[in-house]
Amino acid sequence: APGQSADLVIGSPYPCPSYNPATARLGSPVSVSLPDGASLSVSGAPPFDTQCGPPRVVLFFAYEPTSPPASGEPALRVTLRGPSSATRGRTYDYTVTLANPTATTVTLQPCPSYSEGLTGGQGVLNTRTYLLNCAMSTQLAPGASVTFQMQYEVPASLAPGPAKFWWVMQVPSGPAAGMSLQVIG
Repeated sequence: APGQSADLVIGSPYPCPSYNPATARLGSPVSVSLPDGASLSVSGAPPFDTQCGPPRVVLFFAYEPTSPPASGEPALRVTLRGPSSATRGRTYDYTVTLANPTATTVTLQPCPSYSEGLTGGQGVLNTRTYLLNCAMSTQLAPGASVTFQMQYEVPASLAPGPAKFWWVMQVPSGPAAGMSLQVIG
């Protein structure tokens, strides 16, 4: 509807029997056909690997937008905790704590997505976006916090050395955090 906003999560099928990371086929821009027949082209989005098929809509949720706080600061604060090193080709286990420092309840509806990634000597690698597990908590009262157990697949191709691991909630003025770690292995 006019003036209404929507969250749209697009993903490509993975894995498929013929998938070969050495022969990635990337497609961009992404064009989306909306239910009313209109279309939308996303030219600033990262390309999709189309080896296993074309991108498809994973989630479409229309909602009335809420405004970020007047200060432009995120309503939630993020704290990351995890080991100081990550091994190439292995799972990195960490936690994300969302805290509400405001005087009002923060509602996680619709359930937001988040992105995580590593930045090292080779640039930004293995960025992933997922939907937060809002089954744990859909509201954070003033002063309350909730901690999520997370896992990140460290690329085997990542060069050993210092890197920055980061996490950001995909909402306007979304909270973000990062931490330094050593890539080993």
